[in-house]
Amino acid sequence: MKKSELKQLIKEFIHDLGYVDIKPFSTSLTEADDILNKIGDIAKTTKLVSMRKPLEQIFKKRDIDFSFQPVPHFRINYKGKTILIVNKKYADEAELVIGSTAIGYE
Repeated sequence: MKKSELKQLIKEFIHDLGYVDIKPFSTSLTEADDILNKIGDIAKTTKLVSMRKPLEQIFKKRDIDFSFQPVPHFRINYKGKTILIVNKKYADEAELVIGSTAIGYE
């Protein structure tokens, strides 16, 4: 199996699970853009699995959840919305891509 076929198969599997599917955010709130940009600034200098401490400076601890299932990702509850941070190879669409990190709303 080719590497590209395997990546596509993984994306389809994750999409079928409906667990880490980043979808475009339909509202153009500048506050939403600001929070994604703050997360993006963290993503520029930090690897995905090491982002908890910097994220805790922005969000409450109880609002941040990290999981390795089905892929490593952060799920952050913020003002009634859920922000996902995941490796870009597992995201179909994202509001912001920094290096290998995709950030967007669920």
